[in-house]
Amino acid sequence: MPKIRLLSEQVVNQISAGEVVERPASVVKELVENSLDAGATSVTVEIERGGTRLVRVGDNGVGMSREDALLCFERHATSKITSEQDLYSIASLGFRGEALASIAAVTRVELETTEEGSDIGSRVVLSGGGVDAVEDSARPPGTTITVRHLFFNVPVRRGFLRSVETETRAVMDIVFRLALARSEVGFRLIAESREIWNLPAVGDMHQRLLQLIGAERVDGMFPVRVLVPGVAVEGFVGIQPAASSSRRQQMVAVNGRPADAPIIRAALVELLQAGGRSGRAEAYLHLRVDPSAVDVNVHPAKREVRFRDPGRIRAALAAALKEATRGTVGSQEVPAGEGPPTGTPSPPGRSRQGEFLSLVAEDGAAWEHRPAGRMSGGGPPPGLTARAVPLIQISETYMVARVGDALTVFDQHACHERIMYEETLRRLGGSRGMAQQLLFPLTVDLSPQELSLAEEYADDLRQVGFDIRLFGRATVLVEAVPADIHTDITEGLVRKVLAGLGEEHGALAGRHHRIASSIACHASVRAGDVLSDEQMRDLIDRLLATETPHACPHGRPTFIQISAGELDRRFKRV
Repeated sequence: MPKIRLLSEQVVNQISAGEVVERPASVVKELVENSLDAGATSVTVEIERGGTRLVRVGDNGVGMSREDALLCFERHATSKITSEQDLYSIASLGFRGEALASIAAVTRVELETTEEGSDIGSRVVLSGGGVDAVEDSARPPGTTITVRHLFFNVPVRRGFLRSVETETRAVMDIVFRLALARSEVGFRLIAESREIWNLPAVGDMHQRLLQLIGAERVDGMFPVRVLVPGVAVEGFVGIQPAASSSRRQQMVAVNGRPADAPIIRAALVELLQAGGRSGRAEAYLHLRVDPSAVDVNVHPAKREVRFRDPGRIRAALAAALKEATRGTVGSQEVPAGEGPPTGTPSPPGRSRQGEFLSLVAEDGAAWEHRPAGRMSGGGPPPGLTARAVPLIQISETYMVARVGDALTVFDQHACHERIMYEETLRRLGGSRGMAQQLLFPLTVDLSPQELSLAEEYADDLRQVGFDIRLFGRATVLVEAVPADIHTDITEGLVRKVLAGLGEEHGALAGRHHRIASSIACHASVRAGDVLSDEQMRDLIDRLLATETPHACPHGRPTFIQISAGELDRRFKRV
């Protein structure tokens, strides 16, 4: 009996669905792209349970005949391309003819469509890829596709879906990107019967950004516009302190298609490096290039594109970004410690037993690290006192102390981050943290994504000291904050903390890690904050009482040591 056999059509379709349909947001993306390719000027997206129970996308596009309504669910059936040559000059958003077949293979689907100029439409019902019913339908020209019970016949795939709130935000992210890429189209998003967005069609990206993120943020960004042979770039970029490090705040559309491209990310990184900064720029860009000069067929879900002449694209981007931010990049502050984890460095100065970390010593006085919960007698060993060690602050960023014959340099932001991270984790796992009531509650207008995060994490935030309650449709009142927050209590702080809650931190990072990381990152002492001698000593005392004093939650070192030998080498004494 042969070992190699042909797979059944059902299994083939489910394998294909695994490449195209990763989660409800994938379904929304494919259906909305089909609506846009059909010439729709208005698209409505409705979801329930994050899209796992229901996804419905309706449009006013050209619609389909009954023959096309049946044929569109066949694999490799498409109206987008007709020959091999078309693959090298793709102007549409969809072209493989796999999306509807893949979606139908793992869901229950209902299609209602009416072709332009026709009085009678068609209704097609499918389950698991098989056609259950075909009948007449009455609806205006256009198409509505309703998808129910994602992965109902593939229970293993259902187990990999995230929470309803996480899946809802993924759908919102898809609609956000498509709405930015196609400002001439009206978009409406409804989640759990609540309208999230109602975005009328507008004339350009500027007006669409005003609808999506508000005038305050848009006004703080720089317009980008450049035209070179073969490439047009326009949009907005910001490098202000309020910009989060979230990749969600970098949207690039190539010929109207939201996409990712390594050279685009590289150009944004170079923009920041030119000013000696780290982190990510906030950028919303449109690129127009000859369709034959870009390959959109390099990823099953069409997320990434490649360019035939990447050097030209990169040069155009670099020129546009540099000109837009001329004279500003070098002086703008990007929050420290917001880059991706870089691993945890080995702690310097660890004792032979590995239990204590002796850092600062002068004439017999020293700080020693005893991890939290293992302090003997509630303080340092007898005869050791931190008060005898002089401290200085450099550039309002670093705290420097003498270490016998060496120097120890502490990063004040990284130190406070580590402290707040561990203290927040303890509060989440135990008694509620101390809160300071605000004399005048802070009113914050939130975007739909931010409001979703505030609602999902309300109980956890209350546990650590934040008291945030809904006040109106998209407004919250902040009535209390954790007592040890160092920064000013502003709308920007609330938004940055919420943005951090929505960040991905790796497969092993849980809910409490996201909360503690976000609060620690945005509510700690910053570079540029002037600290008194007492405040510096308090920071170091609290740092050395933590479990992991040598690194902040992002993996950056909290301190470095420069030995006398290193100083001798730098001054060429040896």
